[in-house]
Amino acid sequence: MAGYLSNQTVKNAIAHHHKNTPTPSIRSDATYLITGGLGNLGLLVAKFLADKGAKHLVLVGRKAPKIEVIEQLKAQFADINLKDLPI
Repeated sequence: MAGYLSNQTVKNAIAHHHKNTPTPSIRSDATYLITGGLGNLGLLVAKFLADKGAKHLVLVGRKAPKIEVIEQLKAQFADINLKDLPI
């Protein structure tokens, strides 16, 4: 059947891609801009970056997160900027 890939073919392609793709380094002296950063996925990305050593983040989104989330982020980062923009 044209256009059909077996599950094993897809798994092999993914494994090959990951094997040959270098892991990006997260620098503590860099600033990371996360668009959509105030939503659930953006906050997960911010946590991932923090766990990998990022110290400076700018999270931009359409609406501000809850106060508890803001306090938690500010406690975790020395330098974090949260911007809610009506886009």
